[in-house]
Formats: sequence, structure tokens, C-alpha cells
Amino acid sequence: MMKTLTSGIAALYLTACAVGPDYRPDLAPPQEAFSNAFTEEQAGDAERPRISADGAWWEALNDPMLTSLIDDAVAYNNDLKAARANVRIARALRAATFSKFLPSIDAGGSFERRRASENGAVNLGALQSLGVAQTETNLVQTGFDAGWEIDVFGGTRRAVEAARADLAAADEGRRSVMVSVIAEVARNYAELRGAQERLELIDKNIGQQNETLNLVKAKHQTGLVSELDVTRAQTNLSATKARRPSVLADVYASAYRIAVLTGRAPAELIDGLLEASPMPIAPDLVPTGLPSSLLLRRSDVRAAERRLAASSANIGVAKAAFMPKFFLTGSGGYQSVSFTDLFKGASGAWSIGPTVRFPIFQGGRLRAGLKMARAEYDVADAQFQQSVLVAVEDVETSLVRYAQSQLRQRDLAASVSANTRSVHLATILYERGLSDFLDLLDVERSLVEIEDQYVQSRTQTLVHTIALYKALGGGWTVFENHEGEDPDESLAIANQGVSSARQIHN
Repeated sequence: MMKTLTSGIAALYLTACAVGPDYRPDLAPPQEAFSNAFTEEQAGDAERPRISADGAWWEALNDPMLTSLIDDAVAYNNDLKAARANVRIARALRAATFSKFLPSIDAGGSFERRRASENGAVNLGALQSLGVAQTETNLVQTGFDAGWEIDVFGGTRRAVEAARADLAAADEGRRSVMVSVIAEVARNYAELRGAQERLELIDKNIGQQNETLNLVKAKHQTGLVSELDVTRAQTNLSATKARRPSVLADVYASAYRIAVLTGRAPAELIDGLLEASPMPIAPDLVPTGLPSSLLLRRSDVRAAERRLAASSANIGVAKAAFMPKFFLTGSGGYQSVSFTDLFKGASGAWSIGPTVRFPIFQGGRLRAGLKMARAEYDVADAQFQQSVLVAVEDVETSLVRYAQSQLRQRDLAASVSANTRSVHLATILYERGLSDFLDLLDVERSLVEIEDQYVQSRTQTLVHTIALYKALGGGWTVFENHEGEDPDESLAIANQGVSSARQIHN
């Protein structure tokens, strides 16, 4: 009997197959054309470093405080903590799904006191009077029950495949959050230092305009100029002072945001961050090798591809529900009418045997489940294709903004130099009485505007540099060894990078 049963199980495994589509992603890279973001002069400069988002790109900014803040954010940011917890949830779900491959065993025991009817189908009353039977009896039993579903049509294998892909998607989601957190810390740090430099410029211009006001007042007292020149100088000074409060508010807002990103209360970092420090200098970069390596790093694209793989596997799970299910069940233990005889050899009892269950009528539930699985695959496929397009758009936009901000910064630097010279000359001419005060006032106003625009331009160039690194998906590889996550074999496909994944799922 056992030999026949074993042979039957072996035959089922030899003929077993996994229903549903076999997922095979198309790994051919897309044919992006990273258009004309850089001028020929910019792109052709062989001495300029090439863009690379691998590694700790923020270290190229040479700011120890920024590096320290990013380390703190990766360790303590609450969004990242939640993302790590989601990975643990996905890992637990994978383990729970894999457990379906194994038999389930339950142990138990019971005691039962029962009385049978004396007037039933069997005349227990007469039998009891003869001493052959009793209407009241005890039943004590203990033992275990076991059950094992034989995965003939691959429903469990597909479920495990989907769980592995979901785990990989959760891990990529964690990486995507990490990239965003790193970029947000760097962006707010750049805006903080930029606002502080704007404050310094405002204070410098306030000092210069105070000197001009004193000069005009002195000339007015000697009758060389009218009171109108004094009021104009005072108006110009007040307008410059009025710039200060909003810029100072920007400093505090950036500092508070950095504190929250690093998992602290807003006031905890304020003293250290309010101490002025030079703005990091954006590296002068040239894009190279982007089309072939973009999708290797973009965690959002990799996560979307893994969700597509999970949806494909779920189609197999839905198809397997139409197939018969094979079980091997058994039980063993002891039964006795008294505790004293329970564990004697004669009290032993066991049973074992196969079971098959075939779905005949489910009211359309199985067919609806298959339709839903196919629709979910179509949703995941569309989302994956969209993630690829968004990734390319993100990089293209970041490249254009970075390149054009460099050009704008260069022109504003030349304008600041020229305006500074103009203020110097206008001041000399006004002191000697060779020019009107309006000439000096105009060049002073122009210098305030141009210097402020120049600092903002430098800030934007740095912000666009950070955005470009983020668009390239850079930064997460640095912290992989510190995350404490077990590698999963389902990441193998995602680590190769993908551009599209299509298959027939009929």
C-alpha cells in the first residue's frame, strides 16, 4: 500500500508543471536621445569631469557638514524607517508563502464523556443488562494530524515567485526613498547656504548704502545737493533692508527642514546650521554614458519592473485555481476509554491516504479572479512603461536645467563684475561733483539686484546638480552594506537593469 502511494506521489511530481506565463523581461536598453542639453562647447570639453551617480556623489561637493547630515538622515529618517519596515513585511509574507510547500502538522488531545440512547437503533439497554455494553463511556485520545498539498500545477510555486518579486519591489522602494531623502537633505542644505550668502550681500549693501546716505547728507548740509537726493538715498536704503526678513525666514525654513529629514525636532539643529558657511561649489560636469546606465540605478523603474513580474506570477496562481488539488493526509495517536490504557500498544491508531479536490462550480469566482489577475498585469505593465518614460523625462529635464543654469551663472558673474566697477566709478564722479546722484542711485540699485540674482543662480545651479544626481538614481549603493537586508535571488533580474518587459499571458 505504502509503495503504491509513494509511486503515485513521485509520478505526480514528475509530471508537475507551473501553469501561467513564464516571465522573461526584455533587457534591451531604450533608444533615448539625450538631446541638446549641453552646448557643443560644454559637451566637447575633455577636461571637465563626466557625470557619474555611482557612489557618494555628495562628497564631490567637499562639505563635511553635508556629508554628516546625509549620514544622519539615512540612519534616522522616519520615512526610511517605514520603508525598511515594509521590506520586513514583504520578507515575512514571502516566508509565509513558501511555507505552503511544507506539510502542516497539528498535535492535540481530548477527553470525552458521553452517553448513548438506550432506545436507539441498537438496543443498548438490553445489552447493558447483559453486561455486554454500557450507555455511558469515556474516550481519551491524543496524537497528531498532518496534511500536505502536492503542488502539481504550480500554484504555490507561482505564489512564491510573486512573493519574491514583491519583496524585491519593496526593497527597491526602500532605495527610492533613500535617494529622495539624500537629495532632499542636499537641496535644503544648498538653499540654506544660498540664503545665508544672500543675507551677507544684503548686509554688505546696507553698509555701502549707509555710506552713500552719509555722503549725501554731508553734501546737503553744505548746500551742494537738494533734500530730494537725501530722501532718494534713504528710500534706496530702506528698500534694501526690506529684503532681509524674507531671506532670513528662508534660512530658518531650510534649517528646520534639514532637522526633520535627519529625524530630529526642528529646533535641535538650528544653532549649528545658522552658523554661516560657504555654499558648496557645484562640479562642472558633462553627461556621458547615460542611456546605457540610467535604468541600472533608478530604483523606481526597478521596483515597477518587479511589480510587473509579481503580477505575471499571480496570473499563474489564478490559473492554478482551476486545476484539481492533490493532498496527502494522515493522522496517528492513541485512543482509549481510560487514561491507564492510553499509551499501551493496543491503543494506537493511525490513518493515511491521498485526497483529490476538483472545482466544479464556484459561481464564476475563479474566472473573475483570472480576469482580475490579467487586468492587474496590464496595470503593472502600463505603470512600468510609464516609469521608464518618466525616468527619461526626469533626466532630460535635469540635464537641460543644469546646463542652462551654468550658462546663466556665467553671464551673471560677468554682470556683477561690471556693475561693481560701475558703482565704484559712479561714487568717485559723484564725490567730485561730476555726475548726478541719480546715476549713482541707479548703479547701486542695479548692483543689489544683480548680486542677489547671481547668488540665487549659484544656488539653483547646485540644486539642479543635485536634481540631476537624483534623476540618475545615485547614492543608494553606498549604504547597502549598512542596511542589514538579506540578499534575495529575485533581485538578479532587477540588478541587470530593464527597459521593457512584455510577454503573452493568454
